[in-house]
Amino acid sequence: MLRNSADIRSIGLLAVVLGLEISVVVNFHQIPILLLPLVLFILMIAVFIATLINHNHRHLSVFHQEWANKILNYALTVATGAPSTRLHVIHMLNHHRCYRTTDDWSHYSLAGDGTGLRRTLTYYVNAALRIARNRSTLPITAADRRELRMEYAIFFLWLLGWLVFDFFAAAVVFASAYLGGQFILLIANLINHDHCDLGSPFNLARTFDSRWENWLFLNHGFHVVHHRRTTLHWSKLRQVHDSHFRNKSDPNLQGHSFLAYFLRHYVLG
Repeated sequence: MLRNSADIRSIGLLAVVLGLEISVVVNFHQIPILLLPLVLFILMIAVFIATLINHNHRHLSVFHQEWANKILNYALTVATGAPSTRLHVIHMLNHHRCYRTTDDWSHYSLAGDGTGLRRTLTYYVNAALRIARNRSTLPITAADRRELRMEYAIFFLWLLGWLVFDFFAAAVVFASAYLGGQFILLIANLINHDHCDLGSPFNLARTFDSRWENWLFLNHGFHVVHHRRTTLHWSKLRQVHDSHFRNKSDPNLQGHSFLAYFLRHYVLG
């Protein structure tokens, strides 16, 4: 059923994300209060991973069968807290078409000047508001509208069920995980393109080649290759980067660890 056997990892990681969300809600009142912030942070990272799975899947669908891809869309919707199709159309119809200019609703210029966490918070607020204001203007198809309605319905039923089960636990867990995961997604986009040469075919984004990060984040570190070859399967991004992009890209835009870069330049910087 899989188009690429590497997506066994995608399905496995998605199962872990959903399992974590359910487990934390069910066992919420048994979690020590001092441990709760760490648990919620792990959930935010998990939701971010689910958004990356959705990203990869919507560029190149995981399954051959349309019905299986739709079921995956629904699972990704409840895992990320946002309709899979909505994330897809915003990403494809705005970011990929407009990333070179400020017409991109998540352009790095929205972060303004300065350094540190203040800049990331400014970016998140500005980008989130801009996306919310403009997403209804996207020229989506009738099929996408139908899928959006179905995904919204499934998401609200999922959330309603958990709120009935345990309102306080579900509200704390899902609000933290969903909002935190979307925050990390937008900040990742900022870091990828921040002050890069968006008109260059090789320097439009940063590259991070950490083995363990790219295992966990499904080669998200090879963002230049993704923009240049949008239908290339995520599992092939490192190979193409090493063979066609590494020697042509600015060494200053090639790093090892995405997380270390974030801490150094956006937290401590």
